[in-house]
Amino acid sequence: MTNIINKTSFNTKHNQANKDANMTIKKLVTLAFLTCLPFTINADAFQDMKNDAEADFDLEFGGCDAKVAKQKFQIEQLQIHLEDFRNGESDKQITINRLQNQLANQNNGVASQINDANRQAQLYSNALSEQKAMNNKLITQINVLKLQLANNRSTIQPLVTQTIQPMLDSSIDVVSTAEDALWKWSAKHLKGYLGQDYAYVCPKNGKISLVVGTDYYALRSSVCSAAVHAGLINAKSGGKVIFRIGGSKGSLTGSKRNEIQSKKHRDGSYRDREAHFTFPTQIK
Repeated sequence: MTNIINKTSFNTKHNQANKDANMTIKKLVTLAFLTCLPFTINADAFQDMKNDAEADFDLEFGGCDAKVAKQKFQIEQLQIHLEDFRNGESDKQITINRLQNQLANQNNGVASQINDANRQAQLYSNALSEQKAMNNKLITQINVLKLQLANNRSTIQPLVTQTIQPMLDSSIDVVSTAEDALWKWSAKHLKGYLGQDYAYVCPKNGKISLVVGTDYYALRSSVCSAAVHAGLINAKSGGKVIFRIGGSKGSLTGSKRNEIQSKKHRDGSYRDREAHFTFPTQIK
């Protein structure tokens, strides 16, 4: 745009200079003609002509400078406007860049919040997984303990109140000692402790009570009376015996031993048909 303005100004100046040159030549020709006339006749006219020529010359060239100055001023104003426009465009670009930076910062903030939320969700999921694994481990341990309890049920030592602590042979592994009582005492309350050994002291001068079975005795049998039937002790002197809890034997046979008649046992004949006891060894 500046080039166009400068070119236009140059053309204008050139045309004006040509015009002024033509006028100047005409005036010089007139001035030369006047110099050829007699001095006395044309002195005044020559001076007037000279003055007019100089005035016109100054006016013409002075007007051209004013026009050039005006055009320069216009060019400067246009340059100022152009610079203002460029500055305005620069300011707009700065504003755009600032807005873009703000938007980028907001996007980064949102992305950071999303990442934090995802991280928290992952931590919560991991915690749930760990808790679930721990619960499964505890359930497994509980099931193992239940299984061990079921398997060891027959070896659990029952808590039996003792009134008299019997003297036992240290060579016999006796788990616990039952309460001393009358000869009619039976082992039916020990049902379920399969394989468990017990020691029992039968008092002297005992009275024979119920005996069911031979060698394998129903749990409702008198332990002391069954011991006499088995030939381990006698009713007069009594003694200490070891008996062991066993499972179902089905039918139990009756027999007469040591002057004691035991009863037979058939399936369904007694409530304690599912279990029995035996005398694995004798304490002398």
